[in-house]
Amino acid sequence: CLPCHAGDGDAAESHDFSRFETLQAQRSQVADEIRSCSMPPPAKPGLTDSEANTLLRWVACGAVRR
Repeated sequence: CLPCHAGDGDAAESHDFSRFETLQAQRSQVADEIRSCSMPPPAKPGLTDSEANTLLRWVACGAVRR
């Protein structure tokens, strides 16, 4: 996610996921994007089932910092 969602990435200005607070605030949107398979976009490497499930479980558990 970070190549686009951090630093100079295309989506970093509004979705800077290098900042925990931003990622946590947008967790519902992140989960929706993962469930609908719209992120990552088709031109980028996809998430494995394990990665997607880990992110969805994290959101379901309140997106806490550990």
